[in-house]
Amino acid sequence: MSKTIPIHRLDAARAAADSCVHFGFCTAVCPTYVLDGEELDSPRGRIALAREVLSGTAAPSPAAVRHLDRCLSCLSCETTCAAGVSYRDVIDGAREAIEQSGVRPLPQRLLRSALARVLTTPALLRPALAAGRLLRGA
Repeated sequence: MSKTIPIHRLDAARAAADSCVHFGFCTAVCPTYVLDGEELDSPRGRIALAREVLSGTAAPSPAAVRHLDRCLSCLSCETTCAAGVSYRDVIDGAREAIEQSGVRPLPQRLLRSALARVLTTPALLRPALAAGRLLRGA
């Protein structure tokens, strides 16, 4: 069964991306941009990549996926933005579009699905944590 992003959510993500005026205050508080100084790892760069992904005209490029995945979703850029861009809407919408595009290789999709399932299911998380504790001591 194929999931789709609700249209209102896509519209909100696109509108948020379009509201960015590139002041640049966000770059000083973005941990990944501060770490490597690469524009595509800044909120401004990711917003530009998200616009491409959200346009739906082509499959997301590996570079777009890589840079959007590097975002920690700390949202410190959102609290600093003078234009009030809802970065949360942008990054969440772009990530949903990437997941639905099927551009990730099957092993990556399976791993991400398993992690999401384990991390949100206490009955699976407890044994995973116990196994991690055992392996940490090894």
